[in-house]
Amino acid sequence: MINPEEAEGDEIAKEKCTEGIELIKQVLDYLNKKTHRVGKLAYSYTTPEYQNKILTRYAEGYKLEDFKRVIDVKVSE
Repeated sequence: MINPEEAEGDEIAKEKCTEGIELIKQVLDYLNKKTHRVGKLAYSYTTPEYQNKILTRYAEGYKLEDFKRVIDVKVSE
């Protein structure tokens, strides 16, 4: 799991970590909203598998709007 505390002393790493967590939260919040998942059924940003998948795509250059577009397309199928 991503943890900004592990980047202690390295402000750039801490900022990147915080940025990554925020992106993961935004993507999964949007996904949960679009799929009407709440409570225990909601996708959690603390799940390492979701973190890895989102951050891998982010590292490839995908942005929040790209994630939202894919979610919209998949939800409409």
